[in-house]
Amino acid sequence: MDGIMSEKRNVCLDIVARNPLFNFVESCLGLFLIQSNKVVTDEQQLSSPNEEDGEMRFRFYESASARKRTVTAEERERAMNAAKAYAPDNPYCRVVLRPSYLYRGCIMYLPSGFAEKNLNGLSGFMKLQLPDGKQWPVRCLYRGGRAKFSQGWYEFTLEINLGEGDVCVFELLKSRDVVLKVTVFRVLEDGGLMNHP
Repeated sequence: MDGIMSEKRNVCLDIVARNPLFNFVESCLGLFLIQSNKVVTDEQQLSSPNEEDGEMRFRFYESASARKRTVTAEERERAMNAAKAYAPDNPYCRVVLRPSYLYRGCIMYLPSGFAEKNLNGLSGFMKLQLPDGKQWPVRCLYRGGRAKFSQGWYEFTLEINLGEGDVCVFELLKSRDVVLKVTVFRVLEDGGLMNHP
């Protein structure tokens, strides 16, 4: 497996060396070639570059990168300040959404202090509820004092159009059949509507 990854890494580095329009990023999610605002992962197929016109053709697939947003520091600060000003009576925590929380198959961790005090080692399905009362089932896995959302989380983020930088406040409404009310403070006031993957 390491030989394959090493070979893919060398191909990526070769492309970057020949074409300054590309950058190379390696993360736990894989290898990425970045051109303009498009991302090409190690699982996508590269066609042979046509050296004459300098054009490269790629097969792209939709991912959470489509929900990556260009926001200013002021917009991020405004969303965070609004979330900090919101203090429900019930136990709660705040989470600023990172790009890694928005990819299919990725997970979102809750702050460990909140999980230890309020989720009592719970692993299983719980419900996320919006202020309007609509609910979504999400699997919560609890291990070693940490809780994370997995199955159902990605669909929830798509349904309510969450994006990078948005701040979610998770408020514990019920502790027996766990229900967490989710209040969202968006970085972009218009909701930053993007095309869903």
